[in-house]
Amino acid sequence: MKKRRVLMELRDVWRTYTLRKGTEVNALRGLSLKIYQGEMVAIIGPSGSGKSSAMYIIGALDKPTKGKAFLKGQDITRFHQNHLAMMRRREIGFVFQSYNLIPEYTAVQNVWMPLLFEDVPKDEREARAKKILTDLGLGHRLDHKPPEMSGGEQQRVAIARALINNPKVILGDEPTGNVDTKTGEEIIAILKKLHKKGKTVILVTHDPRIASHCQRKIHIIDGKVSQKGGKK
Repeated sequence: MKKRRVLMELRDVWRTYTLRKGTEVNALRGLSLKIYQGEMVAIIGPSGSGKSSAMYIIGALDKPTKGKAFLKGQDITRFHQNHLAMMRRREIGFVFQSYNLIPEYTAVQNVWMPLLFEDVPKDEREARAKKILTDLGLGHRLDHKPPEMSGGEQQRVAIARALINNPKVILGDEPTGNVDTKTGEEIIAILKKLHKKGKTVILVTHDPRIASHCQRKIHIIDGKVSQKGGKK
C-alpha cells in the first residue's frame, strides 16, 4: 500500500485570545491533526468548537500561541508574514462563506485580482480568469458584478478566484453556508470534481451533510480533536 504524504500538520497547537480586561480564552487546546496530500477532508464541529481558529492556522492566516504548524514539511510558525503571504497565494485557494468579492468589480476582475501580486500581464490575467469562469458555467456572467449575481453564482466566482493561481489546496470555510440546499449541492459537486483532478480539499463546516461528502472527518470539540470523531 502506497504511503500517504502528509501535506499539512498541526502539533499540540494552542491559540489563546486576550479579551478586554486581560481575560484569556483558549480557542485551541493542544490540537494535533494531519491532512494528507490529495484527500478531501472535513473539519467539523459546532459553533465555538475552535474549527475556525484551526482553519486560520492551517491556511497560514494566523500563527499558534503555542505549538507547531507545518506545510509540506516546513515549520510555517517560523516564517515572516511576507513569506506566509507568498506561500498562501501559491499553495492555498480560499473559499469563504461570505464570498469576499469586491462589489464594484466584475466577475473577471474579482477572479484575476490575486495575479496582481504575481506580475502577470493583463491580457494573460483576463484570459485565465475567463477560462476558469467559463469552465464553472459562468461564461455568460463575465462582466457582471457581484450584486447582479445570485449567491450560487457569487460562490462560483469565489471558487474561480481560489483556482486562479492553480493552488494545490482548496480551503473552504462553510462554502455552502449562504446558499440554498440545491445550490449548495452544486457547489459541493464542483469541489468534488476539483478533488478528483488532484486538489487537496479541506472543508470547515458545522453541517454533517456537507461533511458526509468527504473521505474523512476530523471532529473538533473544545479546541481539540474529539477521540469519538474518527482518526486524525
